[in-house]
Amino acid sequence: MASLSFKKVDKEIIENILKENKPYFQEIKNPTLSALIKTTNNETISIFKNKTVLIQADNPTDFALRYKLIFKNNSQAVQAKQLPTVVKLISPEIINKEETILGCDEVGVGDFFGPLVTCCAYVASSFKDEYPKIYSKIKDSKKLTNSQIYELYEDLQGKIGFSVFIMDNTLYNHLYDLFKNTHKLKALAHNQALLNWFEANSQDMYYSKIVMDKFVEAKHYFSYLSDRKEVIHDKMEFHTKAEDKYIAVACASIIARYHFLEKIKMLELEFKVELPLGANNSVKLKVQKYKKNNWDVVHHFTKMHFNSKITN
Repeated sequence: MASLSFKKVDKEIIENILKENKPYFQEIKNPTLSALIKTTNNETISIFKNKTVLIQADNPTDFALRYKLIFKNNSQAVQAKQLPTVVKLISPEIINKEETILGCDEVGVGDFFGPLVTCCAYVASSFKDEYPKIYSKIKDSKKLTNSQIYELYEDLQGKIGFSVFIMDNTLYNHLYDLFKNTHKLKALAHNQALLNWFEANSQDMYYSKIVMDKFVEAKHYFSYLSDRKEVIHDKMEFHTKAEDKYIAVACASIIARYHFLEKIKMLELEFKVELPLGANNSVKLKVQKYKKNNWDVVHHFTKMHFNSKITN
């Protein structure tokens, strides 16, 4: 059984949950609770007086999506602690008002297995001069070995700031079923990494621009976010192959890759499966095997909409 917790939930969402689950109300023994619900789907919903909603279920994302707790239209964005995220705070001495860039990139888009991971990295223009040895090693994560990724991730600690958002496979699959558009999912994930960054570091923190590795035209990116209440858009630029042009984007790529690889390890241990990277025929054979033999759990580590048909 897994759990998801949401803070400061809108009043209308709570009222809707209570209205639709009235037959499943339980006796309340905890004085901090305003309602306790146990559904026939083995879901336990605890609604606290401070407007926190705790979902405990085999698949809590189902309930969260049903009641628009995740990426809710016209409401607050998902908070940093509600879904897997990592925010590395910036040290004041790193800030350089000459040119400090927030670079954004994503990892996991082309892999059958594992989550979609987005990262924004906050890198000062002085980084090259202050850390020339590290700077010389940094490049797009696709051009680095896994051991190089791990080495550079450790090298970057304390020298840059970053925010990582991990859209795990369960959430990814649910959102894809809703929207049928991977670009929208990437836009949602990037926007969430940025929101988490500014929430942790304050909206007043200086940056000269945000550079997004371009996966879609700017107008489409923002159209995918048109139903979100909070969208980061100020001073944002979109560039193709941005990881080769901007050190901040390359750093974002490396950090996202590190967290992707770590998540793959966790999934392999949790579900006792081997999760090779990529989408070639040997990977597809694994996908076919897991869909046949591990159907109950395969959606927890696989992007289900990918075509697993073997190609010549």
